[in-house]
Amino acid sequence: MRPRPRRRDADPVDGWVEQASRWTAARTTRRSFLGKLGRATVLLAAGPALAPVLAQRADARVCGQTGYASVCPTFDCDEGIWGWCWYASGCCAGGYLKKICDCCVWRYPNVQGYCDSGYGVRCLVESCGADPRVLAVPLTDLDTDDLLQTALEVARLRYPNGSPAVVLADGEDRLAWAVAMGVGGVAGGPVLPVLKRRLGSDVVDAIRALRASTVTVAGPALPAALDRELAEQGFTVERIGTAADAGELSEQVARWAKGQSTRQVTNGRPGQLLTPRAGADVARCVCVSPDGLSGEAAAVAAALAGARGYPLVVGEAAARRSGLVPYLVGPEAVAGGSEVAGASSLSGASLVEVALAVARVAYGAEQVPTDTVLLAPTDSPALLALAGLGVPLVLHQPRRLDRAVYDWLYEQVDDHGPPERVYVGAHWRELGVDGWYEVQSAFNGFETWRLVGGDGDGYPFEQPWYEQGVGAARVDIRLASRRPPASSTYWGGRAQGR
Repeated sequence: MRPRPRRRDADPVDGWVEQASRWTAARTTRRSFLGKLGRATVLLAAGPALAPVLAQRADARVCGQTGYASVCPTFDCDEGIWGWCWYASGCCAGGYLKKICDCCVWRYPNVQGYCDSGYGVRCLVESCGADPRVLAVPLTDLDTDDLLQTALEVARLRYPNGSPAVVLADGEDRLAWAVAMGVGGVAGGPVLPVLKRRLGSDVVDAIRALRASTVTVAGPALPAALDRELAEQGFTVERIGTAADAGELSEQVARWAKGQSTRQVTNGRPGQLLTPRAGADVARCVCVSPDGLSGEAAAVAAALAGARGYPLVVGEAAARRSGLVPYLVGPEAVAGGSEVAGASSLSGASLVEVALAVARVAYGAEQVPTDTVLLAPTDSPALLALAGLGVPLVLHQPRRLDRAVYDWLYEQVDDHGPPERVYVGAHWRELGVDGWYEVQSAFNGFETWRLVGGDGDGYPFEQPWYEQGVGAARVDIRLASRRPPASSTYWGGRAQGR
């Protein structure tokens, strides 16, 4: 990029005031009179409209900032152009330099900052340890509470080329729906919920859009009239399970699954397939208890069952009688089924911990491809619909990202590299800007946890012209004179490759 142009059309008095104020604000803390004076003149130089909010904006400065602007909601500036960046010392853990970039918008009513003349700072992007202007992993929003619409969108994503088989589940019964997810995994088709036990035209339209010829109805709760309606529409109808009890129903499904040759099952990546096991008998199952934390984790267990083509059984007795080797999900299932030969325990003290335990085995021993990650809050009403995506369901607490989840995401990137796509479930936006930053930093290697320092601290200096290209950001705190520093002194963000 070219060197930063001079602001020839700026008023010389305003330019002098702004330059002096930057010098003052850069060399004092927010607790000093000169610091507040410096920040005041930065704001006033941008125009009288900002004067009424002077005190609030001045106190809102972050470490190394020379004016005020809010933090951008993403690491990309999606509603403007990139302006200029600068560095600040003493604002990052481990001695790293903090890099701050002004996101500039034409005639935006805020300080000019380091933007070109006529542009105002819309928001700031800041990071330690990588260039923040590279957002390589997109976040796809599945933010809806509608069960059927979420299931339809998930089916479209997982089966972009259609599916010959579709499974219908009782959308009013959580455990029956979870059992049906196992049926979908074995049959190799999406699971669509039937709400209020009536076949709606949107479900029929979805089956036709998927070009399915066979419809499998799981469980007795859905009336026989539904089978007749489907047959009249020209579909081949198969019904599995007659028991009203969830445990007995899951046993019937397990017996049906045993000996079934596993069809090709997509893994959530359009056009790609999970490692085929065609012709191999089902040897494992996923087990949950009907009550307690294990029952609450039914969607988490269903995601594993659907991804790997395993039946889901309800209750430890059903697991023993099935003759399959179970994954016991949740503390109640573990307590009751630990004596089953070959059983694996996937548990924790909370729903978040149980979900992480399942994700670890899914991405590890079960070899579910790591190119797709699905995040959702524990209070999302559409968890079972999201579980149909064919990847582990990673959960976090509502309105905050658990530290254990953040650490796991970061470990995933360290071990397997950044995923190609990340899906986020309903109520995702309630995490706020900080939550968005944390998730993006975990997947793109921006290490926001290194951001330290109080408001107004730090020694800012402008980014040299030769570092204004994307991907050029120095680790070394020393300023180069006229030559660019050696490449080894630059950050190598994981989003860009090392």
